[in-house]
Amino acid sequence: MTKEFIGRGWSFPPKVGPQGGLLLTNVDQSIRIILMTSIGQRMMRTTSGCRIHETVNVP
Repeated sequence: MTKEFIGRGWSFPPKVGPQGGLLLTNVDQSIRIILMTSIGQRMMRTTSGCRIHETVNVP
């Protein structure tokens, strides 16, 4: 497995690149998506996300 493959996936929201293909994301964007998603927020993946929103108070 090459380093270019590790941590790559579709961007969110999915976007089309200048050559017509789907744009890929990297590890830091994937981590950010998981941290910003509350448990139960995704309809088909109700266990996806994290509970950081329950522990952090935002004024």
